[in-house]
Amino acid sequence: MRNVSSLISGVAIFFLGAGLTFYHSVQGILAPHEFESVNLVISFVNVLFLQ
Repeated sequence: MRNVSSLISGVAIFFLGAGLTFYHSVQGILAPHEFESVNLVISFVNVLFLQ
């Protein structure tokens, strides 16, 4: 029973995260916001690629 309850808990957490991600993405599509600083975003992405 311990393994089954762990599986159910893991699946529930996974689907909760997937649901919140889906909700957030739909909200981003319906009401997009502008980038505050495009240069900051580009420099951040460049730093991530250089690591």
